[in-house]
Amino acid sequence: MLDAGTPATSVRAFVELPSKTIIASDQVSTEAGQAPLRQHLASHVRRGESVVVDSSFWSRASRDEYRLFLAAFGIEPVVHYVETPREVMLGRLTRRGNNGPDDISVSERVPRAFIDHFEIPSEDEGPLVRIAGE
Repeated sequence: MLDAGTPATSVRAFVELPSKTIIASDQVSTEAGQAPLRQHLASHVRRGESVVVDSSFWSRASRDEYRLFLAAFGIEPVVHYVETPREVMLGRLTRRGNNGPDDISVSERVPRAFIDHFEIPSEDEGPLVRIAGE
């Protein structure tokens, strides 16, 4: 999760996030698909609004792309990383039952590959808030 607050009002605590505009980007996998999301983000930022980009940001490169994009607006975004043990994540996924849009079953192979290739954010990338997940 990336918090793109304006320089004067950047939020650094997870508990403050519900008051933000939330833009979900994991459902768009192509660069062409990301362009409208970035335009939407830019429109909120130009109005001085704080925004949360809800995405896996699984690679440092993907996080760096958003940092570079937001730097043009004078914003240094904050990454919020929820540290959840692998076993907990896999357990939650195996309990899914295809009962709605947030309860889609996935094969065990897919989340294992995602977890194995996830690049954990580090402080040398920029502002980072670590949240203990369960």
